[in-house]
Amino acid sequence: MEEENLSKRLLENGISFALRTAGKLGRRILKRILFKFFAWLFTVLAPVWVPVVIGLSVAFFVYFAMFMVPKYISSQMVLLPAELKPIFEEAQKEYGVDAPVLCALAYTESNFNPGARNASGAMGLMQFMPSTWATYGNGGDPYNARDSIMAAARYLKAIGWGKLDPVAVLAQYKGDPKSSEAQRLAQHTWDIAQKYKASWNDITNSPGSGSNYVIFNYGKNDIWSMERDQKLYKRYTDLQNSFLDEFMDQEELANAEIKEKSGNAATKKTVLEVWGQFMGDMPSQGAIIVAEQDQVKPHIVPWSLLAAVDRVVCDPIIHGRHGVEEKDNSSWWQKLLGNTPMTGRDPDPDKHFDILKPDIKMQKFRLYYYHTWTETDSEGNSQSYSEEYKYNINLLTSAKAYNADYGYQWKEKVIEYSTETSYTKIIVPEFIGVTKSGEPYEKLKALLDRYGLNSKMNLELVLQLAANMDESFNLDEITSNDFSDMYLEDIVYNGPLGEAHVPASGTVTSPYGWRIHPVIKVKSFHTGIDIGAAEGHPVVAYQSGVVVFAGVNGGYGKCIIIDHGTFRTLYGHLSSYNVQQGDKVTGGQEIGKVGRTGVATGPHLHFEIRIKEGNNIKPVDPAPYLKLR
Repeated sequence: MEEENLSKRLLENGISFALRTAGKLGRRILKRILFKFFAWLFTVLAPVWVPVVIGLSVAFFVYFAMFMVPKYISSQMVLLPAELKPIFEEAQKEYGVDAPVLCALAYTESNFNPGARNASGAMGLMQFMPSTWATYGNGGDPYNARDSIMAAARYLKAIGWGKLDPVAVLAQYKGDPKSSEAQRLAQHTWDIAQKYKASWNDITNSPGSGSNYVIFNYGKNDIWSMERDQKLYKRYTDLQNSFLDEFMDQEELANAEIKEKSGNAATKKTVLEVWGQFMGDMPSQGAIIVAEQDQVKPHIVPWSLLAAVDRVVCDPIIHGRHGVEEKDNSSWWQKLLGNTPMTGRDPDPDKHFDILKPDIKMQKFRLYYYHTWTETDSEGNSQSYSEEYKYNINLLTSAKAYNADYGYQWKEKVIEYSTETSYTKIIVPEFIGVTKSGEPYEKLKALLDRYGLNSKMNLELVLQLAANMDESFNLDEITSNDFSDMYLEDIVYNGPLGEAHVPASGTVTSPYGWRIHPVIKVKSFHTGIDIGAAEGHPVVAYQSGVVVFAGVNGGYGKCIIIDHGTFRTLYGHLSSYNVQQGDKVTGGQEIGKVGRTGVATGPHLHFEIRIKEGNNIKPVDPAPYLKLR
């Protein structure tokens, strides 16, 4: 029995050994066969596939050099504000410092912000420290763009521009020339200068002053042509106009025929013929009739904001679809459905306008006019006449816009007057005020968040691009485009207010309320008063408080905002200011000088009083507080 088991085990082991040996031998044979086969195949196909691989490599290199490199260059280029370009060229002519280099310095130092001031005290467009400015500023204003650029050119020339290595000179401008960080920043500035230089004659960014609107195009060699930018600009304005067309404009309202009329003297009349005295540029007897479009227009999405959003979020660095700007990166099912995302720069104005457009709410208001009178003829016969007209209009009550939520308050203005033989009664709307609430730029932040751009820097970039593309982006005080909203310190003043003071002596040149904007020439609401005074005239604090903002604030120019506990005051268009955020001031203390910075037609002080109502801010008419009327 044991012998049988032993024989069986030997047999099993022998079979197992044989199988293992056969497997190893088979693998060796297969490897040799495959090696010889592929060696033969390589020999046969080499004359064909080697040139193909080389050709594909060359084609990829050419494609990358012609299309991808310019794309990456353009994605890092910041368009030059056109008003600065001639100043850079003037400085080059006078001091011999290349204009593109000065331009790159302005970009890297302050992002083209003449009012910039950093924590270390560097000032203005070219970020001068006070000690350096004292030497090279020639008595100018460090926050004036021209003065700053000229001073930078003088300084660069003095430290060796044109004689020493340009990167070394830029490193000295940036700080310690031996510092590795200063050298890195200098090299970065020099690289940007070369990009500006390559397209200097094609760079512009002043859509409001010329016929070309630069959005994506960076030069004549860019595959994205200027014609595409013009079509894109037209799409932005078409979206604006289509939205506004939903609302009645001033001409349509003025010419509207009044259907609801009665009385033996009532005739066919238009709104203008009956209530025309209240449809002018300024209120009449405290009342004004404003067309729907004029009420809504301040809250429309600016074309330059749409362009700035497209410029940032539709760059391939953000969406990841790199390549030539053609619809060539789509799967068959996307093409079948018509969903063909573009590679490269891929603007989407319709989608972004739909997200940012204002949510408008209006209420009905009934215009009323009644007139009765008695006429007596030569024979002493009397005849009574009457006419009564009614017409419904819409008044804006709320607008949830891209930058804030606005609430509007109106009331009935009843006007009555009579004589011995007549009586007239008129009911028209009187505007009470506007309240601003909500998180600043909530809609815009939500849009950027969809693309993963949720830092404050991204919001600042979009707003600055919009302001660079079109200066009117900053104009309207009713929407404020109040960049200070993002930087206001949460400080509340708790001390005594003291006596109230008129912030500047002068004449009120533009009152609180509806008016024709002096720059953009459209009807808009003025949230403060303008006090005309000579440039350099002292500006004092209205009452005691604490400074919560001091800096450049959009269309307000150089601006100060002071918290007084239950309200805040704003002082705009200053030529200079001598307080900073956190300073406590007393009523009547000089805080700055009258100027014309920001968007202004002449030197004056724009002054606002903003009442706090919970989390809301309500600008009110300052005139009664100042006893100016």
